[in-house]
Amino acid sequence: GVIAAFFVFYILVRFILGIFGFSQRHRHKKTDQMLLSGIKAYFEGDYVKARKNAAIALKLTDSSIVAAISGVIAARSAHELDETAARDQYLATAENKAPDEKSLCLATKTEFLLNDGHYEEALNTLQSLYSEGGLQSTAVLQLELEAQQQAGNWDAVIELTEVLAKRKSANKI
Repeated sequence: GVIAAFFVFYILVRFILGIFGFSQRHRHKKTDQMLLSGIKAYFEGDYVKARKNAAIALKLTDSSIVAAISGVIAARSAHELDETAARDQYLATAENKAPDEKSLCLATKTEFLLNDGHYEEALNTLQSLYSEGGLQSTAVLQLELEAQQQAGNWDAVIELTEVLAKRKSANKI
């Protein structure tokens, strides 16, 4: 009787763990499908579908990088649809769920601020990005160049133009 009870208990535990593992795999697969579908829709210009699918991926994911990418895709889609509040909410959610991927969110936020004509806030956002250290990407420096141009900081514009010109020539090698 004890041996039979052990086997029934063992099979029951394996069954429950199997269902849990299946649901986890299903969730990861659904997250990946939603993210990829959102990215595809974004590049096709279907911003409603892109926002919807990326938002689902953002909600379902446990992965930091998937949260950052899906949050940025949802935010960019909302931006294209002139939904500023939703855009800012998606970025904030992505920053909270993916603190390791802060630079992606901050660069996207900077771009939105520049598009809205808020160059001072964009420069402040860039400063918080720079405070993390490391060599900044060419794209981030181009955002700063645009912000400095909007601010009329011509000395900084000249300096950034020289840095970007050196990088451009180095990339051709």
